[in-house]
Amino acid sequence: MGLIERTIYPKLANKISRKELIQEYTPSSDELNVVYSSFKNGNKVFTFIVLLKVFKKLRYFPKLTDIPTEIIEYIKSKLNLMDTVSIENSRNIIYEYQRKIREQLSIVSDKKCIKNIIVKTVQEYEPIMEHPADIFNAVIETLIKNNCELPAFSTLERLINNKRTEINQKIYDDVNSKLTASEKNFLDLLLQSNEKGVSPFNYIKELPKSPTLKHMKEIKENYLYLKSLNYGENIIKTIHPAKMKYFSAQGNALDASEMKDFNEAKRYTILICFIYNCTIKTCDDLITMFIKTIGKIHTRAKEKLQLILEKQRDKTETIVEAFQGFLISSYNSNDSNTIADNFKKMIQNNGGYESLLKDCEEITAYNNNNYYPLLWNSFKNHRKTLFETIKMISISSTT
Repeated sequence: MGLIERTIYPKLANKISRKELIQEYTPSSDELNVVYSSFKNGNKVFTFIVLLKVFKKLRYFPKLTDIPTEIIEYIKSKLNLMDTVSIENSRNIIYEYQRKIREQLSIVSDKKCIKNIIVKTVQEYEPIMEHPADIFNAVIETLIKNNCELPAFSTLERLINNKRTEINQKIYDDVNSKLTASEKNFLDLLLQSNEKGVSPFNYIKELPKSPTLKHMKEIKENYLYLKSLNYGENIIKTIHPAKMKYFSAQGNALDASEMKDFNEAKRYTILICFIYNCTIKTCDDLITMFIKTIGKIHTRAKEKLQLILEKQRDKTETIVEAFQGFLISSYNSNDSNTIADNFKKMIQNNGGYESLLKDCEEITAYNNNNYYPLLWNSFKNHRKTLFETIKMISISSTT
């Protein structure tokens, strides 16, 4: 998708709905009064109205050949003109009509004034916006707000990009001036590949993996490595977070060889922003993996509890049946000796005191869905790594 497609720069659609034609291109009574007071010729009236309505829609004058046939035919029908009426094609006449439309709508068309507004807007929004399309949209909105005629998109793109390049270069030069020779050398070493063709820069770009113990250790080591660099925190304090994120995204999209193609100032700035953002992102990944690991341990314990409860169902039924038999046999007996004998027989027939007591303890241990005693088996292998992670990360309330 081209840049123009990601901005709000107004364009004429290839297909225009009937509703849009009625809303945007129906001449008002005031417009008709002005036109008919100035022109009598059908071609001139038609040409002026088409230019006026299209300009109001776009805020600039497109080529006549770019105006869709639907618009031309609709306006012709609203003016009750014959099919033989056509748009004037004289360049001088078109320029004259454009001048009158600008006067009628009080449009600012001075190129120097428009350029100053564009430059000022870019200076205001470039340091605090991440995506180039956002800068373009801010400029377009400002021009429309100031009732300016929009330049051609290519002109707008050239002016904005030139100013963006100038602003970014100032940031690059500022960062470069704060770096010592040893710091620059260290950053250059990050782009040097080993015998396997892998550079420390590629290592930093490692993506987080599934929340296994092995992968969690790898992320932890990556985070410790980034923290050990401790690079750029003081230098980048003057860079807006959105701009820093933009520079970091550039670093993430390029490999080490492509980074070397930049001039030193730009390369160092992108590297520092990339390292700083990677440190934050790796910390977030580590926390996410920590939470997922803890959740996985609890899930396993819950699953194990369900298996235990399924197995204990037979034991529960056996104990209940035995106790039910004892109650039935002793129900009509008032002799305590008989009741005692029946009780002893029940115990003996169901494995003895120790076996029944053990079964009762197991049943009561989990009858309230308490799975916490089962956490240890899943937790013990992760214990060291989890506690090391907790010590590495500063935890505080979000409120």
